[in-house]
Amino acid sequence: MKFSPDIPFVPEKCTGCGICARVCPSSCINIRDKHLVFSLKRCIGCAHCGVYCPENVFALELLDPHGIDSADLMNLLKSRRSVRKYSDKEISSEVIEELLAVIAQSPTGVNAQGISVAVINGKDSVHRLLVPIRNFLRIIRFTGIPALLGKLTGTTRFLRNFQMGTDPIFRSAPAVLFFYSRRNSPTGRSDAIIAATLTMVHARTLGLDTLWNGIALAMSRVFPLWLRNTVKGAGKLYAVLCVGYPELKLVCAAPDREYETEGTEPCSVP
Repeated sequence: MKFSPDIPFVPEKCTGCGICARVCPSSCINIRDKHLVFSLKRCIGCAHCGVYCPENVFALELLDPHGIDSADLMNLLKSRRSVRKYSDKEISSEVIEELLAVIAQSPTGVNAQGISVAVINGKDSVHRLLVPIRNFLRIIRFTGIPALLGKLTGTTRFLRNFQMGTDPIFRSAPAVLFFYSRRNSPTGRSDAIIAATLTMVHARTLGLDTLWNGIALAMSRVFPLWLRNTVKGAGKLYAVLCVGYPELKLVCAAPDREYETEGTEPCSVP
């Protein structure tokens, strides 16, 4: 539910310090005689007023005063890899629900919100996603188009394996998550990608591993009708994550990836 400052507000606790008005990005809070006056038409529901209030007059959940351990966070990030080998263990609906709970804290540009996640859980359900593409390739194989497409794009082996019944798209993952955002959102693409990224990181804390599936996303653009009857997402699709319990145990951290900052030579995290 979108935050509105007037609903949880406890006026008798307010000291009129003015912090809420200072941090409000929409300037929708005024202090008059040490009393708060809200201009709700301008409010975007970001809850900045509440999270910075020293008296908690907006009745929000208190944070852990010890904060976040940087070393634990870096260890978590180093343990994240793109996984294409999953065990046969299915993911319970309770674990999926816990995994996606992180999206409730995912930031969105201009506080647009509007993130939608379509969940396909169970290997049989994931396998059914492949049927339309496999049938299509079977129908047109005699035209020579798949062979020509494979040569032009370097995907001959990929297409051959796919037609033979393997799953080079979803990698036999037990669950696939499709991240959508409202089509009219000015920051829909970044909003959905951030939500998917947080979900990807959160998966590691639950013993799950993920694959950021660019192939499935690209295929949804080439075949716009492919997922329409099986994946019920609201808005435009911006990210696809395969999720499952890993078949193999990660032993070592991968080398740091290089990145660039303006005006410097490429560097890596020390």
